[in-house]
Amino acid sequence: MLTTLGVIEVQAGRGTFVVDTHSAREPELPPGGLIDVVNVREVLEIGALRLAQRNARDELRDDVGRALAALTEAVANRLPTEALDRELHRTIIAASGSSMLLQLWDGMERQIAETIRVSPHGRIMSRAILADHEVLARGIAEGGLDEAIAACTRLYDEHRRFLRALLGV
Repeated sequence: MLTTLGVIEVQAGRGTFVVDTHSAREPELPPGGLIDVVNVREVLEIGALRLAQRNARDELRDDVGRALAALTEAVANRLPTEALDRELHRTIIAASGSSMLLQLWDGMERQIAETIRVSPHGRIMSRAILADHEVLARGIAEGGLDEAIAACTRLYDEHRRFLRALLGV
């Protein structure tokens, strides 16, 4: 909870550090709101995967591949992945070809960032979580819609379990 509130920062292999308490803040959403954002993210992303498989243009598929490559490199080098994670998910939504779906996603950017920030892999993604992100990206680039939807469901189920345990809801 202290990490969620921005009071401490955990750095893998280095330790736990108190951050500037002037920058600590309350989460943007109430506890149940974080879980609701994860639910909506899953619905939007599964819909985007279905649309992208039918409609994605080559340049949008390439965008997904580039976003995945950047995320993969950051994970390999144990660099921060929060922004790259958001970018990959956004390119998946964009690959759907639906401007309305992209507007909905972009309208939730602040809440999406909050759910990623408090996730167990928010700052530096694990290789195991990256594997499901690779399946998501391949679902658009190479087909494999069923596998991509299953990976999406696994990611969001894990995220909900974590949030429920963290928040006691």
